[in-house]
Amino acid sequence: MDLLCRLGWHRWVSADGRVGCPRCHAVAVAERPFQVRIVWWLLVGIAVASVGRALAALAVRDDVEAFAARWWPLHVYRQQIADARSVVSYSIAVGLTLAVVLVPLLVALRGPLGRARWTAFGVLCASLLSQVVYISSDVSEATPGWYPLTQQGLEFLVLAASVAVLVLLLQGSSAHYFDEGVGVRAAGDDAFDRAVAAIRRQRQA
Repeated sequence: MDLLCRLGWHRWVSADGRVGCPRCHAVAVAERPFQVRIVWWLLVGIAVASVGRALAALAVRDDVEAFAARWWPLHVYRQQIADARSVVSYSIAVGLTLAVVLVPLLVALRGPLGRARWTAFGVLCASLLSQVVYISSDVSEATPGWYPLTQQGLEFLVLAASVAVLVLLLQGSSAHYFDEGVGVRAAGDDAFDRAVAAIRRQRQA
């Protein structure tokens, strides 16, 4: 059984069995479960897909405006133009924001930080709710032919991966990992060492 520090980067056990990390002064008495590792990589995928979604929207923004300049004065395709503008703006703003927010969460989720778990849960729930508003928008008239399928594919990837992360974060092994096993080590704190030993015995029983 591995004993990882608070952020999952360092591991240290002294010769006499005392557990701690000399850098962040905390431990996690557990190895990351398989489900938590899947969550981590799914979040990486969501961040990459979000950046891709934003870049695709940036690539077609000028085309949408050129289409609008041609057809808006003629009162043609106004609904499609409005939908396309809305989807493009959403994809850029939310895609970049979600990717930026997920970067520190990915670092925090290397260790069993309960707050990071619930923050990730809330961020993905908010992302899913906002995505529902735009998922049925028809942008085929006002955007290049390659964009609607690309946009829908990336939206589906983010949607499916987000749902999978939410389910995995609520599973028993993930909850057990995040809800216990973290302790802060003070110099000469024998009570802390006894608590670590007790948790190790409980896990090995």
